[in-house]
Amino acid sequence: MSWDSLHHHYKQQDWSKIPSLFAKEVVGFFPKSGKILELWAWIWQDSRYFHSLWYVVDSTDFSHTAIEMNRVESSKEIWDDRYRVFHVDVISDLEHISNACYDVVYAHLSLHYFSLEMTHQILNNISRILRPDGIICVLLNTTKDLEYGQWIAIEDDFFEIPWQTQKRYFSIESADKLFNRYFHTVVCDNMGETYKDSAK
Repeated sequence: MSWDSLHHHYKQQDWSKIPSLFAKEVVGFFPKSGKILELWAWIWQDSRYFHSLWYVVDSTDFSHTAIEMNRVESSKEIWDDRYRVFHVDVISDLEHISNACYDVVYAHLSLHYFSLEMTHQILNNISRILRPDGIICVLLNTTKDLEYGQWIAIEDDFFEIPWQTQKRYFSIESADKLFNRYFHTVVCDNMGETYKDSAK
């Protein structure tokens, strides 16, 4: 199934209209106000949730189809300039974003599709665009996932998935080791859940 097909499929689900479990959990760590960059907003329910809490939100995706869907739907209910939608490829576009311009970078299931070298490049750029007291909130696939190890390994914990893409899985130890090179870890666990999990 293509990414664009997945966007259309997920938008038909009931849970696509409400903020994710992860968003509701981590928002308590956010500053009381500020500017948020959501990377690969997918069906953008979290971007709109953060906007409803009076944050300034840049809601991004690499899919032009998703971007257009986001713009059309958000224009029906958001009437101020605290919500922007635009295309960002985390591989090539982050380096063009100015230094220290975001209070929060939020990534819900969007940063585990890359080689280790590329992941380091992405995290280095995120650390650069965050303000000194900024935070990064990331939900990732875990090595505890039932699907872990079913495909051809490219790197340690990084697999080629024939019908979709490449995907990396993290243990608590590997995530903590990687992210601690760029950030101070506040919470790192494998207890994250999505509404999709309960539907499996």
